[in-house]
Amino acid sequence: MSQQKITSIHFETFLNWLTADRGIVHARHTEGPIYVSTPEQFGGSGKSWNPEQLLLAAIASCYQSTFLYFANKKNIQLNHMECRVNGDVDLVNGSYAFTKLELFATIYPPANTNQDELGAVIKKAEKHCLISNSIKLPVHYHTEVKDGNHTRQDNSRSRTLTGAQC
Repeated sequence: MSQQKITSIHFETFLNWLTADRGIVHARHTEGPIYVSTPEQFGGSGKSWNPEQLLLAAIASCYQSTFLYFANKKNIQLNHMECRVNGDVDLVNGSYAFTKLELFATIYPPANTNQDELGAVIKKAEKHCLISNSIKLPVHYHTEVKDGNHTRQDNSRSRTLTGAQC
């Protein structure tokens, strides 16, 4: 029997203002709340997560989730994965907006991983990331695969598989 494809999903979060520039965000069926505040650059305390950081975290976690989904379908194992997202904000036509978004991922697969299949999974993760597909600014992906085991001082050979735009 074939599995029916999901065509519509609903997500919901709740924010409650606490004090000054701080609030608390929560969602049903999550492990805990996220405290939020205005960043220092916009006059806030900057002591909690801010909306700009949450957007970058959404891009990173969506890439991870999408990558893991497709890797699992191909039975590709990982030793480790790291992801960093940088975003530049500029004043554009009188309003602040992100003008550059870059994701830098490092993937550490076992030595026996099929590199062609891994490359295909990386491209699918870039193409199908729901968050990247939902924002008007393209995300520039820089994914590096490091052979061997993950270590902080890794001497292994590395290569860039893709630098595609979503």
